[in-house]
Amino acid sequence: MKFRLKRINLFIITMIFLMFTLFINLGYSANQLSFILDPDNPVFTFEETRFNDDTTYKLLEYTQNENHTVYISISKNSTIWYSNITLMGESTPTETITTDEVYSIAVDDAITSTSENEIAVGVSEAVHLLNSSGDSLWPSPFSIEGYNFFGIDIGNVTADEGNEIAAACENKNLYLLKASDGSVLLTYSGPDKFYDVAISNVITSTTENEIAVAGGDGNVTLLNNNFELIWNYTIADSFMGVAIGDVNSTIEGNEVVAGSTDHKVYLFNSTGQRIPPGNDLGAPILDVAIGNVTVDEFNEIAVGSEDKKVYLLDADLEVLWWFETNSFVESVAIGNVAGDDGDEVVVGSRDKQVYVLNSTGDLILSYSTSGWVQAVAVGNLTADPGNEVVAGSKDTRIYILNFEYYPTNVYLDIGEDGDKDWEYLSKIRDPVSIPSSSINTAINEYLNSNGCTSKVCNVPLVFHSDSVGI
Repeated sequence: MKFRLKRINLFIITMIFLMFTLFINLGYSANQLSFILDPDNPVFTFEETRFNDDTTYKLLEYTQNENHTVYISISKNSTIWYSNITLMGESTPTETITTDEVYSIAVDDAITSTSENEIAVGVSEAVHLLNSSGDSLWPSPFSIEGYNFFGIDIGNVTADEGNEIAAACENKNLYLLKASDGSVLLTYSGPDKFYDVAISNVITSTTENEIAVAGGDGNVTLLNNNFELIWNYTIADSFMGVAIGDVNSTIEGNEVVAGSTDHKVYLFNSTGQRIPPGNDLGAPILDVAIGNVTVDEFNEIAVGSEDKKVYLLDADLEVLWWFETNSFVESVAIGNVAGDDGDEVVVGSRDKQVYVLNSTGDLILSYSTSGWVQAVAVGNLTADPGNEVVAGSKDTRIYILNFEYYPTNVYLDIGEDGDKDWEYLSKIRDPVSIPSSSINTAINEYLNSNGCTSKVCNVPLVFHSDSVGI
């Protein structure tokens, strides 16, 4: 099984939609709206909704800090009374094509001899370790025929230098893999399939990390660095997601958070004691993540559910907010991906979308794939600004998205005279309309200038973006 990289340059797209209303003293090939029949001074009102090449919108691709110019044809003897230009920014990702359905993804520094992070991927029947270009770093993948790898994480488990990869498999085994070549270091066998795994320090009296694993047998299990049982907690349903982090500030060290098909999120201290009970969210829980999302200094818990919602919970497992998608929420992650202050919640849904939500649960941006998004992770994979979002889909693709790359510090120069007739000093993530007041005067001045020498003038509209793509 080989990973193939489809190289697509990351670029900025600005969509421009145009509509002008013109008062014209002479006939003109635009849509006529009205006229005033005065033999001495006839006035005709026209609407122009197309650029000079007869298109109604433009895609401007920015691969560096640069300008792009488009043109609108307007009769010289015209007065612009109303105008509107709408801009929409879009970021296009690099796509790494796989040959199998993606179930789980982790991003971290697996091979510590390199400066970049790597991507560990659990797919149908195999685990792969990739670099940021999608190239496989192992001679061959770690494979188990007939079984899928539903959970994966990267962290330092053994006393050896560097990190390892923990992979939760459908065959009732948890594997610890050597990052350098994918060979098996340790194996832990359970009574049922494993759905998720997390690596971090839970027992504060030790310096080693522990491994938490969520199982279909109704057990959430904590193992030491030799894959020996420390504790487990059993319920009647399945645990689908697990994470480790500092949630409760009154308890020393980190806690284990697990989500179950019994509709509940469980919080455990280092000895496996459940604290506090928590609420029934009304649907099976598919994934959990821990991070600092809100403006306070404490971490929260992001929860993905079969009720199509992602929830943000506080340390008492109370719901702070929720956001609804169009299908099951398969995966959640927390990290700083939008270039804004604080961390965001990244969501992968069966509606084929990747969502990025801010601290109050509002949608910042989204990206459409062609399959269920079953895994999301956040990490710094490139030398470019900001973290990347890595999303794994049922469509057999891994999408690497850098949401820093939206048009930034955009301005419009009408007439190519060097004047900024309008500017937007932020990232264009949502549709932005340029008001008439910024357009009308500049176009009228150009029509009356020496730059317009014919009866019909091609008025230049110069759009600039500071953004630099790859």
